[in-house]
Amino acid sequence: MEAVEADNNKVQTLILCPTRELVLQTTSVLRQLTKFMEGVKIASVYGGERVDRQIVTLRRRPAIVVATPGRAIDFLQRRVLKLEHVKTVVLDEADRMLDMGFRDDINMILLATPGDRQTILFSATISGEVARIAKTYQQDAVAINIVQETATVDSVNQFYIRTENNAKFFTLSTLLQENQFSSCLVFAGTKSMTETIATHLRKRGYRAAALHGDLRQKQRDFVMSRYREGTLGILVATDVAARGIDVSNIDAVINFDIPQNAETYIHRIGRTGRAQQSGLAYTFVYSKEMQKLREIIHQTKATIQSVSIRAAEQIENTRLPEVTKKKPTKNPLIPTTVNKTMGTVEDEVLMERARMFISLGALDKLSRKNMVELISEECNVPAKQIGTVSMFNAYSFFDIPALYVAQIKNGLKGKSHNKRAITIELSKGRGGKTAKKTVSA
Repeated sequence: MEAVEADNNKVQTLILCPTRELVLQTTSVLRQLTKFMEGVKIASVYGGERVDRQIVTLRRRPAIVVATPGRAIDFLQRRVLKLEHVKTVVLDEADRMLDMGFRDDINMILLATPGDRQTILFSATISGEVARIAKTYQQDAVAINIVQETATVDSVNQFYIRTENNAKFFTLSTLLQENQFSSCLVFAGTKSMTETIATHLRKRGYRAAALHGDLRQKQRDFVMSRYREGTLGILVATDVAARGIDVSNIDAVINFDIPQNAETYIHRIGRTGRAQQSGLAYTFVYSKEMQKLREIIHQTKATIQSVSIRAAEQIENTRLPEVTKKKPTKNPLIPTTVNKTMGTVEDEVLMERARMFISLGALDKLSRKNMVELISEECNVPAKQIGTVSMFNAYSFFDIPALYVAQIKNGLKGKSHNKRAITIELSKGRGGKTAKKTVSA
C-alpha cells in the first residue's frame, strides 16, 4: 500500500486469492488500512456476482485489485482488467489455489504482468508445485518462515476417538446424539466423502450440507448463508473449501478424517472456541493412524484426550443402519418437522436435482441449445447447471439443482417467447404426456 501512487490511475497491485471469502476479507482489511490514503481505490472481483457490476468497478481505475483467478482471467480476456502497469502481484494461499486447479490460470495471469514486477507468495506449505511457481516467477526471492512457538489452541478442549471396522458413520451419529451442539463443522479428506457424510446425516434428520471445490459460487454462497444464520446445523467440508470461512459460533469441530499434518489440524480446530468462548474438537482415528496422531500431539504440544463412544466400540458390521423414524430428543441440529414441499430451505439444502416443466417445445422452433440459453439468460442460471433437456412438440422437461428452482420460477414468471406465454413449474413425475413427435436431446 505504501508503494501505491495515488495519482497513478493504472492498476498497480494485483492480489490473487483462492476463494470469494478470502477476496472479501482481504478487501475489507485493505479498505480499513487505506481509509486515510486519499485517492487509493480498491476493487474486488470474484465469481458468483454480476459481471457488469464488476466491470463498472474496474473502470473506476482502482490502484489495487483483489481477485479470484477465474474471474481475473475472464476480465483479462474481455480486456477490462489491464495488468501491463502492475508493480506488485501477491499470490495469497498459493498452495490452496494450486489444489483447487488454478495453476494454468495463475500462469496466464502472471504472463500478462511486467517482468520487473515484485511477486509475493504466501503459502502454508511449500509443495513441489508451489516451489516451481516460485522459481519460475520470482527473482532473488527471500524466504520468510514464520513458526509459532506454541501451536495449540488453548480455548478448545481436544479429544480423539478410536474407531474400527468402518464404524466412523456410527461414531459420528452417536457423538451428535450424545451432545447438544447447535452448530458443528465436520472435516473430510475428499470431496466425495463430504457428500457421503452429508447424505448420511440428512437421512437421519439432521440439517447438513457439503462444502467442496466442485460447488459453483452461488451454491457455496447459499450453503454458507444458511450455515451462518443457523438454518444449517452441520457443515461438512474439505480443507480447501473451508479456507476463508469465518463463523464465530461453532460449538464443535469433528475431524471425520484425520488431518495430514499439524498445521492442518490447528487450522481446523481453530474454527471453534472463538470470541472468548470454549470449543470442542474430536478426531476419529483408526489404529494404523495412531502414529500420525502422536506426531500431531508432539508438534502442536496439545493435550488430546481419548474419549469412548458406544458406536465405535460395539458396532462391527459395515452396513449402514436403516433410517429410523425416531430422532434424538431436543437436539438443536435436528428440525422438529420436515417439509416435503420442493422449494423449502430443507429441500434446497439437500442440493438434489429437480425436474421442471416448461411450456415451450419443438413447435416453438427451439433446439436444446436454444432452450438452455433462454433459461440461463432469463434466470441468470449458469448454463452448465442445466442438465438433460427432453423436448416434445409443445412442452419440455429439464433437470436443474433444486437450489435454482425458485430463481427459475421468478425469472420466467410473466415472460413469453414468440408471443406465447411461458408456464414453468416443477414436474409431478419423471415423464409427461406422450407426444407425437419427440426431439432428441
